[in-house]
Amino acid sequence: MKDEPGVEGLGYPKEKKNFDFFFDFEGMHVDFSLMDGADLFRMETSRIYPGCDDRQLGEISKELETGRFIRCSYYNEKITLKHTHPLAGKPDEVAAREVKQSVRQFLAFLKDNKVALGKHGYVPVKKEHPEILPDEPPKIPTEPESAVITEPPGNLGQEPAGTLPVTETECPPEPEQSPECQAESISLPESQMPEYAAEGARQDPGLETGMPGGQKTPAMEMQMPESQTYSAEVVKQMRSMYADMDKVFRARKEQMDYREETLDKRESVLDSREAGIDIKAEELQRKAEQWDIREAEYQAREMQLSVREETAEAAERSLEDRKRYIDSLESEKNRDDAGALRKQIAELRSERDAQEHVITELRETMRKESARLQLEAHSADKRWQTLCSQKDAEYARACAEANALKTELEGKRPADVMEVLSALDMAGTEENGGIHVQAGAISIRIRPDRNMLRAERPVKRGGRYRGSAIQWNEKDETMAFLVYDKKIECLLCYHDLKLALETVMEKFSDLK
Repeated sequence: MKDEPGVEGLGYPKEKKNFDFFFDFEGMHVDFSLMDGADLFRMETSRIYPGCDDRQLGEISKELETGRFIRCSYYNEKITLKHTHPLAGKPDEVAAREVKQSVRQFLAFLKDNKVALGKHGYVPVKKEHPEILPDEPPKIPTEPESAVITEPPGNLGQEPAGTLPVTETECPPEPEQSPECQAESISLPESQMPEYAAEGARQDPGLETGMPGGQKTPAMEMQMPESQTYSAEVVKQMRSMYADMDKVFRARKEQMDYREETLDKRESVLDSREAGIDIKAEELQRKAEQWDIREAEYQAREMQLSVREETAEAAERSLEDRKRYIDSLESEKNRDDAGALRKQIAELRSERDAQEHVITELRETMRKESARLQLEAHSADKRWQTLCSQKDAEYARACAEANALKTELEGKRPADVMEVLSALDMAGTEENGGIHVQAGAISIRIRPDRNMLRAERPVKRGGRYRGSAIQWNEKDETMAFLVYDKKIECLLCYHDLKLALETVMEKFSDLK
């Protein structure tokens, strides 16, 4: 990083559990973290825009060409840019090369979007680092600490034995403006967490309790709502649920990757066909040019024959003149000379007849050759039109298949629960006090005043899922699944909207 142009203030914190360091680039404070034991590294930078609301932050984020490489989030006057790259199962040389390439891409992104990031004024966000030691070699711990927080002995009499501590994320001063910061989760062992949860736990152990060293104060215990206390059986069920969700999401991702690969292969086949048609078109064009050249040659020969014919006619006229002259000289004195002249005239006439025969044969040959060339040109033109029609038809068919694949891929892509929650916050309230959003093929209606949720999804044959609906209804009495001919509905009363959405979307994900 020292050799990268524009990198300043390179250093790393005194206390760290991973390979962490930080630096400044183009006015941005960037934090780098290579997770130990997780085969994952992350780069993150943030900027605060004082006085900007979420709409203005959204306009700034739209101007950033993040794509799939960088994730952009914004709330409470702050925009955060984050890049995460997995390295599991890769050799050290390949992983090191990918890390360097990702760092250069992240720096290039910050440099290219410097103008967009500088709008409306900003304040770079710097995390508090205990000490900057630019010459200290990086240390990676061999045994990462567990994310599970044990209860101090002094608090055993204050809470039930099954109560688990609550993980509190870093929230802005006004939680109503950032719904993401209002969510609280249960502390789980790092091996049982999803990747995103385990990553956060390894990054900062202080986030588990909100206090340095992971200690929990009695004041925090008193502030913990009753809805956040769970028994060990509930925790076990939640772990199993998250594991099943991860399997489903991985299977969906593999299916989408396969569909995208199939689409790319079909596109390459279309390109190869188009290239073959272009080659045939070039060959036909070359043949047409050759025919034009040959036609020009025949026209030149025809002109030469016309000139020779005119020359022969002129010679014939000259012979006639000489004949008349000879006839006028008929006398005894010039009889011998007249005989020689007659003989010469006969030879000239014989030569003229031979030339006329040659001219006639050449004209016939040219006529036949011209007819043949015209026939070949007409046939070539028909073949060219046929090839063009085939090319257009193949292109239209390939485009239709590609669009169908894209539509099918988008329709089968699993909806993200956070996206649904965000859409619920942005959706307007209907006359009956309900909120309606569309999450892919799933239609969701919520009555916040009654804590009721209604979801429905269209299916091809509803009768196939009657047995599954009966099992779901017997398993959980708080949920009611109704099966129709072309759709399935789910009615439930919820206490945790996020958990209810995850449950419904998980059960609806396998329906067709």
